[in-house]
Amino acid sequence: MHHNKGSSLIEVVVAIVVVAVGVTGLFSVFTQTAKRSAEPVIINQALYIASAYLDEILQKDFTQSANPAGRANFNDVDDFNNINDNNGPLNQLGLVATLGTPFDASAFNITVAVDPASVLNNIPVKTITVTVTHDSWAIGNGNFNQDVTLIGHKADSL
Repeated sequence: MHHNKGSSLIEVVVAIVVVAVGVTGLFSVFTQTAKRSAEPVIINQALYIASAYLDEILQKDFTQSANPAGRANFNDVDDFNNINDNNGPLNQLGLVATLGTPFDASAFNITVAVDPASVLNNIPVKTITVTVTHDSWAIGNGNFNQDVTLIGHKADSL
């Protein structure tokens, strides 16, 4: 009686095809994960930027006073209406904020809208909406295709 102790050529080819299909699937999962790995970091940075803008605005006076020139001189909530910082966040002095690596600050876009005619529980308030987007979201890289928006209210201290 004679026993074969090896594999036939067909068995070897089938094994190679099965391994190749499995490895290809695994690599596609790794590729998708690598593409999306930065999104949570960018989302958190966008949230931080929106929060910083909202905090700065809420510290200003409710009542409209003179319209000063330049961000460093803003003194009331209304001065921030229609801000459109498309080249990155600005600090309180109106200078481009540095975010440090790995962030390209110019990829963030910040808009501010102030609604001066809001009322909340019969108290005059100004509704402040800060929206932050990232350039990579606009061109469809990744799956996060929404803006980060924070809304705050500044009440009149009557």
